[in-house]
Amino acid sequence: MLPSISGQNEKYNFSDLEVLIVDDNQHMHTILRDILLGMRIKKIKHAYSSSEAMKKVEAGVPDVMLVDLLMKPVSGFDFIRSVRRHERQEISLSAILVLTSFSSAELVRRARDSGANELLCKPVSVSGLVDRLTHMRDHPRQFVKTETYIGPDRRRAVREFEGPDRRKKQD
Repeated sequence: MLPSISGQNEKYNFSDLEVLIVDDNQHMHTILRDILLGMRIKKIKHAYSSSEAMKKVEAGVPDVMLVDLLMKPVSGFDFIRSVRRHERQEISLSAILVLTSFSSAELVRRARDSGANELLCKPVSVSGLVDRLTHMRDHPRQFVKTETYIGPDRRRAVREFEGPDRRKKQD
């Protein structure tokens, strides 16, 4: 899980975080590595395919995975679903941050429905990555397991009930 901090006004210290980058693009690995090093994160693993990533996850579960969605031959969507369905709970509950160049509503929905914790659009910056990791730490979502979905609760907003209140006593 993501690290906590002691004081309210202190910045997060992500230096002990272990990150697995899952992307089929070597250039993106270099960019992300440099950003993570800039955040003082030194435990960085690299996987260039979904199958390589799963082998690395099974050998040692990282604190967070940065996953590209449009990898080939196995997409990030399929990789995320395989993580969520994994028999080892420590793997199935892993933190997954999706990185994508495309932010269409359909793609975001598919990432959410695959079981991603959060999504960050490329180009990635230090502040954007810190923001998403901080959000994941400060606002963890309960995991849900149904016949068709395993992953963080997909509902974001806590909404007040709208409509007639059937249980309210009428005067």
